[in-house]
Parts: sequence; C-alpha cells; structure tokens
Amino acid sequence: MTHLIHSSLRMSFAHVGQRFFQIVAFCTATLLLSAAHAANVFQGATVTDTCVSCPTDKFGAPGTVVDGDLATLRNLGAGAPGAFTITVAKPVSLNKVLVVPAMTPNGAVSFEVQTSKDAAGVAGSWTSHGGILTKEWSDRVPVEVVMNPETVDVRAVRLTVHKSPSWIAIYEIEGESNLGKWVYGVAILAALLLVGGLVYSRRRRASTV
Repeated sequence: MTHLIHSSLRMSFAHVGQRFFQIVAFCTATLLLSAAHAANVFQGATVTDTCVSCPTDKFGAPGTVVDGDLATLRNLGAGAPGAFTITVAKPVSLNKVLVVPAMTPNGAVSFEVQTSKDAAGVAGSWTSHGGILTKEWSDRVPVEVVMNPETVDVRAVRLTVHKSPSWIAIYEIEGESNLGKWVYGVAILAALLLVGGLVYSRRRRASTV
C-alpha cells in the first residue's frame, strides 16, 4: 500500500513538473517573439529638428517620424541642409537605421547618420556611420543605413540631409536593435523545449499505462 502511495505521488509530482515546464517554455517563447517583432527602438522617442518655424498643423510634428505611422510625416519646409535628432529614453544597441522618405520629386540625396552615447549630443560625441552617403531616395521606399559594428549604449541619433532635390520630408525613421538576432535564437530554443516537454510527457504517460 505504501509503495502504491509513493508511486502515485511520484507520478503526480512528475505531471505537475511537466506542466509547469511546458507553461514556462510557452510563455517564454511568446514573450521573446513579441520582443523580437518590436524591432523599432525609436518609437516614442523625443525628436527635434532644424526647422524652428514649421507649424505642426501644416508641416506635421517632429515626433511623427517615430510614431510608427506611415500616414503621418514631418516636413522641414525647405530643402537641404536639414536634420532630425532622435533622443531615446534608455541606451539602445543598433544594427541599422531605416529612413522612409516623403519625396517629390525623387532623386539622389546626400545624407549622414550619426550616433552619440550622450543624450545631450554634445560636440565631439558623435560617430558617423559610413560618412556622407549618396543614395536614391523615392517616396515611401525605405533607405537602409547599416551601423558600425558594436554600436551600443546609443542615446541620440542624428539624420542630416546635406543635399536633396526636394524639400526634406520624412514619414518614419526606425532603429533596428542588434539584439534581435539573439532574441529570435532564445525564442526558438524555448519553443524547442516546449515541444520536447510535450513529447517527453506523452512518452512518460504511455510507459506508465
């Protein structure tokens, strides 16, 4: 009788342990996948630009370039030069910056992306990524700038347009964190653990029948 009780208790604890393992693995995978999809680390950041006389009712608010909405834009009211400065609340790591221009007409644009580990962006703290670049900008077509290796602890990002065939106007500026790759890896591992736990549970139940 005692043996049967101990056996029953072991099975009960094993079952509870398996279910707990499955729930933890499932929740971990879900949360990590959600974090991986939230790739734009600039969304909700503070934005300033070089246009001091651009009323928001006509030219949009500076913050529209990081609101995640392609239906809104910020126009600097003139051609180059012009710049946007994005300040994030906490240090971020960056893999690339995507710019979605609002362009009429399209054409070659000379621009530069710089980062600073200082939230105030003091002189001498900026690092350029590729120097002044010249690429074709087209309306609503994302322009990608890859960051230098190990771009970490970034507090401010500055996009400067030096030459442009049209007024400077931007739909979105997005920052992709270089943490995304390991987040996906951990999420996949958690998913594999979940599947492994389910397989083990079924085999364990089959062996006790």
